[in-house]
Amino acid sequence: MDNKIFNVNGRSYEQFKRTINLILIDEYTITPRVWGIIGSGIRGYKINKNKGIILYWHLEKEEDIFPIENLITNEIVEKYSLSKALRKFKLDQLNNDIKKRLSIPEEILIPILWEWVMNYDGEIVYDEDGWEQDLQHDGSNNKGFRVYVEDWGKISTGRYTSETYSSFAVKPVYCWYGK
Repeated sequence: MDNKIFNVNGRSYEQFKRTINLILIDEYTITPRVWGIIGSGIRGYKINKNKGIILYWHLEKEEDIFPIENLITNEIVEKYSLSKALRKFKLDQLNNDIKKRLSIPEEILIPILWEWVMNYDGEIVYDEDGWEQDLQHDGSNNKGFRVYVEDWGKISTGRYTSETYSSFAVKPVYCWYGK
């Protein structure tokens, strides 16, 4: 959908989980029989200091887009009890008929994205409007997340360009609480 509007922020894992579940309900994931995709629909990622982590539903021959499985660590597998889901995912990858259509399951995708957003220590450029920043005010701020799309239902990389095959982006931001 070209005019999709999606922009959610929050700070709890439950909010994050429901937000990711909601954004994944689109043309590429809700109708897997039409597109032939099995799983969440997310196959790759790129980290961008302005956008956060950009998620892709298709891996083009781009050198800077990596398979989403690269974000899986032993700590995440243990912390979220993902061993069984990960074993099934790896077994499915062995089947050549399925391999072409396979994307990472939601039960693996959500924890790895959550861990990324909560533990990312690279450079982040916050929006110019200030809504994402750790601003001083008469309340408090906590680290949270933002899940969003931009113009044309994609993630923009310039004034008139967007990331082809991007699904959405996730960015660490600050949530503000008044006194």
